[in-house]
Amino acid sequence: MINGNDLSGAGVLLFTTPGCPHCPRVRELSQQAAQDAPGVDFAEISAPDQPDLVSSMKIRGAPTTLAYYDGQEVGRVVGSASLAEIEVLFASATGDTTQRPTRVSAEDRKFRTGAGIALLVAGLLVQNVWLLVLGAALVLSGWYDLVVPNGSGHDQ
Repeated sequence: MINGNDLSGAGVLLFTTPGCPHCPRVRELSQQAAQDAPGVDFAEISAPDQPDLVSSMKIRGAPTTLAYYDGQEVGRVVGSASLAEIEVLFASATGDTTQRPTRVSAEDRKFRTGAGIALLVAGLLVQNVWLLVLGAALVLSGWYDLVVPNGSGHDQ
């Protein structure tokens, strides 16, 4: 059984906060994914109600979705997540290691890509190599986990 106090099973935990604009959507998508993963427990935890658990699990923002398999964290998505990202977390909670959760949220990926492209364009216009390098690094930081297999650099 997976819940805030017992992480010995396979499951997905969703940490939410009241007033979070992204939490309702991630909750809905997680509940949808849970219906397609009958062997995986799903629990939502209100972060303000469990400050010690939030601290011990290093939750830094809401929503945060964690996947556990055999008592070990095997995936984490911070922020708004797509259905595909959440489905990967549920697959990870079954021990499926063929898929890897992304480490950059969809919104963060869009922001990094847009900002990186803006810096690349600015670097080309003013012919500044440092803006070009910074822009390329920013774009790469948003897409690295998808482009390079197992490239997130985070331990599962």
